[in-house]
Amino acid sequence: MIPPRLIAFGELGLGGEVRPVSHIDHRIREAGRLGFTEILLPARSMGRSSGVPEGVRLTGVRNLVDVLRRLSAIREESPAGRDVPAPD
Repeated sequence: MIPPRLIAFGELGLGGEVRPVSHIDHRIREAGRLGFTEILLPARSMGRSSGVPEGVRLTGVRNLVDVLRRLSAIREESPAGRDVPAPD
């Protein structure tokens, strides 16, 4: 299950690679404004953002395996049975 406060963006290639997308700053700001607290984005886009909203965690991913590993780690970090409300 994908946590309700997580958002991901990037272009997924046929080989499983996660490629950068345009307007990274705008996407990050908008995700924070909408209440998302974790953003998975292409690793090559890390460091290109001029500002990250307070309380938002950026995680760079290179491929689909990285995405699945992060989702697994989030599940392990979360208390069992905890309901997290979706962003408004």
